[in-house]
Amino acid sequence: MLVYDAVIVGGGPAGLNAAVVLGKCRRKVLLFDKGTQRNLASNGLRNYLTRDNISPRDFLKLVHGEIKKYGVVVKRAEIVHAKKMPTDIFLVRMKKV
Repeated sequence: MLVYDAVIVGGGPAGLNAAVVLGKCRRKVLLFDKGTQRNLASNGLRNYLTRDNISPRDFLKLVHGEIKKYGVVVKRAEIVHAKKMPTDIFLVRMKKV
């Protein structure tokens, strides 16, 4: 069983921001991302600090390069079940997409 400090479900702007912050704090992070962000067809992201009007694809490329520097592990998968154990550890079951 692999143990991480944080498991993030979703690779949109919020999940990626959490991954960058936790990675910079030297936490062992696992990010699950199906790659189906709702804003992929958008012309650009709005109201995202220092990245206003960046295309979603350019944003994803930029941030994935950033999280890689900090050792964040990315899985192309969907979480199908999560359970908190009595030891405060969460077990997650995934299916690849």
